[in-house]
Amino acid sequence: MEKDIKLIEIIEAGKIMDLSPAEAINDFILHATNYLPFDKIDEIVERVKNQAKLIGIEFCECGFAKNNGVCSMCQKT
Repeated sequence: MEKDIKLIEIIEAGKIMDLSPAEAINDFILHATNYLPFDKIDEIVERVKNQAKLIGIEFCECGFAKNNGVCSMCQKT
């Protein structure tokens, strides 16, 4: 039985590594293929992103979270 990943778990894990919530979400997105079932990746990542948007985290057109208004991946504002 697969575990349902929650945004709060991603953010809490990021705190341990001294990451901002946006950085933790990006780390989750980048490494999702390592720990999620392949056929569920898109669904789970989309769900996490939607939860993040509800708490005010913005996303860049490239799909990654913005940290202080700047995309951590492509550096766009």
